[in-house]
Amino acid sequence: MIAKRRVLFLTIGGCLLAVVFVRAITHSVILRIADGPMPGDHRLILWSPFRDREPERVAGVFLDRLKNGECSSAISSLGWDAEKQKRICQSEANSPINDVRLIDRRDHSTNVTLRYTWSDSGPRHLGSFIQVQVGGNRGDMRVEDYTRYY
Repeated sequence: MIAKRRVLFLTIGGCLLAVVFVRAITHSVILRIADGPMPGDHRLILWSPFRDREPERVAGVFLDRLKNGECSSAISSLGWDAEKQKRICQSEANSPINDVRLIDRRDHSTNVTLRYTWSDSGPRHLGSFIQVQVGGNRGDMRVEDYTRYY
């Protein structure tokens, strides 16, 4: 009886490991658990070590340019009109990004949506969420959209 239980547990454990491995090689997030539907809800994310990190690198370069005061050149490729670019860059100058942390990633068929928390360097350490959408082919990815929630 003990041998049968051991075989059963080993079989179930092996199947679970196989499912986790398959999920890890086919998805960027293995497990996502959130307290609620809002972006600020506490969440636990188990990232796949096999995920394509190019979208994260592209978004990171974009966010670094914003942090370093290169707003105009960073957002010029987004196709926004001059008035919107001016308004966004003014907002970036008024509340510069100090720190960002990736908190979620959603892979879609044509792009990847990355969500970050951010804080500024001001005395109140304001912060909220940034969403960066990255698209394109492997090796030629670019930021397609940027939204910062204050």
